Amino acid sequence: MLKGIRFRKALIITLIVMIIASLSVPAAFAASSTPEIKIIVNGETLKPEVAPQIIDGRTMVPLRFIAEALGNTVDWDAAKRVVLVDSSSIKLEESPDTTIRLYVAGKEIETEVPPQIINGRTMVPVRFVAEALGAEVGWDGKTYTVTINKATEKYGYKREIKKQGKVVVSLEPDELYIVTSNNRAYERNPLEPEECAPEETVEKLIGQYIRKYLPDIKFKIYDWDAASEDDWLTSGVYPDIYIDVADRNTTRHIRTYGMEYDLTSMIEEYNLDLERLNKSAMNKIMDRGAGKIYSLPLEINDYVMFYNKKYFDSRNVEYPTSGMTYDEIFDLTRTMTYQEGFNQIKGWVQHPDQYLKLNQLGISFFSRTEANKVEINTEEFTNLVKNLHRFYDPLQISGNTYVGTDDFLRRGIAAMCVESLEYLPKLAGVKEYMIQRDADWWPANRDDRPNPDTWYVPTQWDIASVPVFPEAPNNIYDANVLSMFITKQSQMKKTAFEVVNVLLREDVQKGRAADGIKGVVKTEEIANVFGTNVPEYKNLNLKAVYWGENAAQSVRSPEGSSRRRILGYQYMGYIQKVYIPVRFKT
Repeated sequence: MLKGIRFRKALIITLIVMIIASLSVPAAFAASSTPEIKIIVNGETLKPEVAPQIIDGRTMVPLRFIAEALGNTVDWDAAKRVVLVDSSSIKLEESPDTTIRLYVAGKEIETEVPPQIINGRTMVPVRFVAEALGAEVGWDGKTYTVTINKATEKYGYKREIKKQGKVVVSLEPDELYIVTSNNRAYERNPLEPEECAPEETVEKLIGQYIRKYLPDIKFKIYDWDAASEDDWLTSGVYPDIYIDVADRNTTRHIRTYGMEYDLTSMIEEYNLDLERLNKSAMNKIMDRGAGKIYSLPLEINDYVMFYNKKYFDSRNVEYPTSGMTYDEIFDLTRTMTYQEGFNQIKGWVQHPDQYLKLNQLGISFFSRTEANKVEINTEEFTNLVKNLHRFYDPLQISGNTYVGTDDFLRRGIAAMCVESLEYLPKLAGVKEYMIQRDADWWPANRDDRPNPDTWYVPTQWDIASVPVFPEAPNNIYDANVLSMFITKQSQMKKTAFEVVNVLLREDVQKGRAADGIKGVVKTEEIANVFGTNVPEYKNLNLKAVYWGENAAQSVRSPEGSSRRRILGYQYMGYIQKVYIPVRFKT
């Protein structure tokens, strides 16, 4: 019996050894016989530091090697545990656990096998990422080869943005997403018909030129009112080209939402001559970019002097002309500030904070020698304030109290006013450049309509340049420029830059000028055609629009201008709430 027990124990041990051997040998055999996985991207074989691996049936590859081979940029936010391909984590929350999240072109990508860090490299499922980047992925099981090809720029998915349950933005993978803002002629809100300018206007001013010179490019133009920054963040759908104000919005929109992308390399690749572009506009772009070029200028919403001919005629006074100095305008203001019946007619209206920010002397309120410092108590800045303050000082001109530019534009009780070209089509009644609400309101409230009540929109008016200083007799305001940004999230950057390049062509800038849009390329021919395609501008002094040169503030060092985005808001808040009420009190 004892022998039988020993025999059974020996048999069991033998069987266990055989089972272990049967399991381990094939595993070892498989490990030694599994071929190396090869990766070929656009015909080039890649050899990453960490070899591709098959995990849970998915081929995992080092993300950086694949993305960069396709022309994308990769970042890693260790604090938030986020892998970023052409994306930013600036608005993302920290991960609640150890999960690694993946964002491609601003959109979170969820994969069947989550990203993993192996030997210091982030490994991701190759098919999910490559296809999200618009590439085609193939797998050859016989040769263990992954092929990735991307012949043209495109996204890997259809893009949509919804608001209030309605699709407000819809784009095919190969469609360029262009967003306009800060020009009423482009404004279109699909949820509010009264906030829409005619669709044909955007086509005339932008779309037609893209179709003419880039006929194979697909694109759609939406206004910021259709979908804006928070919508882009939530949906993961960002513009390829964003047309916005370079001054404040390089920070408030572009950098705050992590959309900044330096165009320097593309400017060099396409040999774009920046010297032919408005110097004031380019200085502002480079300054706000803290040494980088995040945008290129498109158009300038410049400021001009509007004047009401009716009041000058009634007092038998000559009209103001371009190039007049502030001293000359001051004397004219004294003459044109008077009582007419029960109405106080004001001689001069000029917005103080726009004047101080865009002044004709190019004076900046930021210290030129110290970073993170605003200087508004300098002699030059104080003199700038005093120059305008005298217009509103009752001891010098009684009755010219500053309320706002609506005293000229809507109430019709001012003889002269400095305002932007945005009001040119409103006063002239160019409906195709107005949103529907404005197209209804402005013509209905003209001063020549029967029985006018509260509003008196002037009908007998013209324009001249803003006043000048003797020390800068040819300088008008610093350029209030709309620029074209290409976003970090865009997967069609080269296509987008081709569009930017087209819109900066001299013939395109000329065509837009003829349609009443002041551009950033100035030649005598362009200046002479401004507004000639707009019948409502026929009898206006349109030469005033391109008169003189925009004052150009100096570009500060990257260290100084990097703080500018914070200080700018502090400065403007102080100017509006404290400095102006004190300096301009009456």
